[in-house]
Amino acid sequence: MSLTRDAYDDRFWRDGGLHVLRKIAEGCKIPDHIYGWSTASSNRFESLNEHLQLLTILVENRQALTDSSALQEISREDLERLHLEFGMLRNETSYWVGMLSDLARETERLEYEIKRKLQGAKSE
Repeated sequence: MSLTRDAYDDRFWRDGGLHVLRKIAEGCKIPDHIYGWSTASSNRFESLNEHLQLLTILVENRQALTDSSALQEISREDLERLHLEFGMLRNETSYWVGMLSDLARETERLEYEIKRKLQGAKSE
């Protein structure tokens, strides 16, 4: 079942929990280099979503993935490749953690700026 556009918008804005922020930001645009599609790569949102889905599958099926009987059926070459693939996923996860950390810091800065404006408004 898919959401209507209004239902999606409500969920996106945390079911009204971000009411004022929504009024301010709804007309803002995301630059094409972040959200846009190209023939070379998918956008950041889709890439992060795909990465989270893959990690969730791996974590939820950890037992099956590390079961010694299943690993015994894999050739040494494939086992080495599997090790490299997990290293690649770890590196990609570190990239996303860094990006999300940067976004968290920027959000904190925005919060601080609003707090300063609020304090300035109170003193007037």
